Amino acid sequence: EVVQAPEAEKPYLEGDEFDATMNYNFLFNVYEFFIAGKYRVTAGQFDANMRRLREAHSPQVAHVMQNLLDCHDTSRLASQIVNRDIWSIRDWAEFFRRTKPADSPRYDTRKPTAAERRVQRLIALFQMTYIGAPMIYYGDEAGMWGGNDPCCRKPMVWPDLAYDSEAMLPDGTTRPAPDEVAFDHDLHAYYRKIIALRKASLALRRGDYRTLLADDARRLFAFTRQTEGDTAVCLFNADEVMHTVQLPIGDGEWQDALDDAPVVLVDGVLQITIPPLSGAVYRRAVQ
Repeated sequence: EVVQAPEAEKPYLEGDEFDATMNYNFLFNVYEFFIAGKYRVTAGQFDANMRRLREAHSPQVAHVMQNLLDCHDTSRLASQIVNRDIWSIRDWAEFFRRTKPADSPRYDTRKPTAAERRVQRLIALFQMTYIGAPMIYYGDEAGMWGGNDPCCRKPMVWPDLAYDSEAMLPDGTTRPAPDEVAFDHDLHAYYRKIIALRKASLALRRGDYRTLLADDARRLFAFTRQTEGDTAVCLFNADEVMHTVQLPIGDGEWQDALDDAPVVLVDGVLQITIPPLSGAVYRRAVQ
């Protein structure tokens, strides 16, 4: 558990101590592009930050770093999205303090909206397709939310139990309206789907990485992962509007891996319309 700049992690990752660390820098980069409002970075800056992180250590290290989005010492991913402008995540000490509801009256502990859940799904897909070892903090896949410690350590929400609504604020006062607490079956099914996608693709688990697109104006980002016999192209729309995208990805038979449907290319170029706050993964059939 090392919350330092990539360069400061070097002594731990030279082959004689640890294989990996908790990759808080992955969280910082992802937060700034997919979540942050006034503290956000462009697609090009995000690409540069991720490259810096990949190249900070020997090549094999990037493949085993623990890519987390939240943990026992952070606010939960869903509540990070709700509170996207609470502070700059680069100022970690102050961000950490402001995400603790007991210390920060502005922190909103309400249940996320459907639009905020779309952002969570988009980020989870990025986590499952990018280089590294993805870590899901218990309950995120079930729809749990909450601020920093102790709200992030609520008991697990299970599918076979019924729960009272969350009627109280962290300070003990009554919420304006209670928030329903229940296992989120749709979100859980989505997490199972993207985990299965990663397990089914050698390229997504172990493949080389190459950026294909970093579009600042439209907040689009795309990359390819490749091993011998398996290629995956991953596209992310972090914008709140729909965009049409042309990606030169090469010849062959390609499949929409999330929808399990064939896609048509023209001269090796994929043209698709991608909805707002959504992602897509395409795999080339084994030759």
